[in-house]
Amino acid sequence: MCGIIAVLRGPDHTQSLSAEDVLSRLATAVETLRSATADVNQLSTKTLEAAELLASIDQTLRTVPGVRLLVFDRATALAFEGQLRQAADALGAIDNQLDEFTDDLEQVNSSLIAVRDSLWAIERDRLRTAEAIIDLASGTPEADSLTGLLSIQTALSALDRLEVRGRDSAGIEIFIADHALPPAALHGDRFNDPVLQSGAIRDCDSHIAFVYKNASEIGELGDNTNVIRSAIRDDELLHQAMAAPSAQVIVVGHTRWASVGVISEANAHPVDSQQMTTNDHPHVAAVLNGDIDNYMDLTELRNLEISPEITTDAKIIPTLLSSQLARTPNQIEAFRTTVSTFEGSMAIVSHNADQPHKLSLALRGSGQALYVGLADNSYVVASEPYGVVEEASQWIRMDGERPADPQHPITSAGQIVELDGEHAGSLAGITRLAYDGTQLPVDPAEITKADITTRDIDRGDAPHYLLKEIQEAPESVQKTLRGRILESDNKLKVQLGSDTIPEAIHNAFHDKQIKRVVAIGQGTAAVAARAIPQFLTPLLKGQEITVEAQLATELSGFLMAEDMSDTLVIAVSQSGTTTDTNRTVDLIRQRGGHIIAIVNRRGSDLVAK
Repeated sequence: MCGIIAVLRGPDHTQSLSAEDVLSRLATAVETLRSATADVNQLSTKTLEAAELLASIDQTLRTVPGVRLLVFDRATALAFEGQLRQAADALGAIDNQLDEFTDDLEQVNSSLIAVRDSLWAIERDRLRTAEAIIDLASGTPEADSLTGLLSIQTALSALDRLEVRGRDSAGIEIFIADHALPPAALHGDRFNDPVLQSGAIRDCDSHIAFVYKNASEIGELGDNTNVIRSAIRDDELLHQAMAAPSAQVIVVGHTRWASVGVISEANAHPVDSQQMTTNDHPHVAAVLNGDIDNYMDLTELRNLEISPEITTDAKIIPTLLSSQLARTPNQIEAFRTTVSTFEGSMAIVSHNADQPHKLSLALRGSGQALYVGLADNSYVVASEPYGVVEEASQWIRMDGERPADPQHPITSAGQIVELDGEHAGSLAGITRLAYDGTQLPVDPAEITKADITTRDIDRGDAPHYLLKEIQEAPESVQKTLRGRILESDNKLKVQLGSDTIPEAIHNAFHDKQIKRVVAIGQGTAAVAARAIPQFLTPLLKGQEITVEAQLATELSGFLMAEDMSDTLVIAVSQSGTTTDTNRTVDLIRQRGGHIIAIVNRRGSDLVAK
């Protein structure tokens, strides 16, 4: 698997932010948390008030004025750090009381999760973003460079998280529109790299594209972006280009798990439209998740002159699109025509120099995804929600499978999206088509509000995710069971709310409708699912209910019935995105079955099912 990220920001016309106002709100939130332990009857109310205050502060700091405040006013940033330490102490005091608190515990837990999410976001996202921008600039940046550096940091931070989907190579194109560099600066070997290795530059008249990559078959999470950060930090020409008051920065990035083509900088995405001889068409860059099955046929059919060093199938995307743009002035139609010739399951993001303030997206087939995050005056596009949520609290998810015309399911399946930076962050800047050209207007009801944060995926200070999970396991188990297993009359009692066991399932058991419980999963989740029948079978002794564990693929392939209303399926998945498990859940629900999920990611696909 691979990961895609792109950031398209609109012109910055925002006003400055008052440090006094934001710090005052933070102090109020901290004091509210402190006062929560004074009266146990007010614990739920106080934590909810603090959660709402902290969430509003986080939203304020996500904006360009918020970033500007933290970057250029370091005294305020230090004051934030002090207040956050006090908030952590207050949370610790609340935790110490919770083990003895039983009334309305679900509401308290929900509020505390929101508090922790916002505190994490302020410390690990907002303050860290400001520090990372200062690091990329090797000190306090030029004022006009701030939004460009913010887009770069947003992309690199997302790549760090998306690396869990693949990390043998990574790359980023920083496209600067209207850079105002002098002609004398636009010469050198970097401008003549035929295969777009790290450090390559493409001169696009009044625009310029900088590319940074790293390819390493063996390494650790974070290695690739560390190399890229270092190259960006040391590139004086890049910083000079971004410092122009007229400059607008568009970023497209990718982390790769090679499926077609060797692991190399030449094959790392983004790839561009340059051929060995013909290069008079518009500059186009693109990234790809998935595979283009017919790329070799298209390469031969269209007589593409691709360097033998480049063996990735992604190369034909910008090459063919550039040629199509030379013939078709309508960008979205040129893009649709090009990607419609590709066979396979794929997610594509493309950018071209002739329309520098727009991005083109395509999604077709199963197994891939693209999310368009609606952030403050910007779009953040990623192949996973956790690539979006640092900056965007809501998104539109593209659908690569549903046909626009049921009568022509093959040609109309998949979606094309064009994003316009002039309306960045809003639905007004989104144009969506089906693969057959059918207009697909975006309904505001399609906007999904994020119920996950970077806290759900970030490694924190741990070098590896596995080590993080091991270290956090005892506390995680304790907090999960808090308020759900109670001691009464020297006996343990389980107390679960309707959000855990829905009323419909409770009633189905009460009415003896459920006769069969099946725990399912794939991989290590299937191993975990085997514990469920071992635990439940003794408890159900004497009941006419069978309990078993099956691979999700075994259940969906061989053990289905037309009517499964007597079956409860317990689906186990760490990520919540396991295709086989989720597909089996869909099939069970279609047949009237009941579903409970055990999942480790809020807001994942399985949770939504």
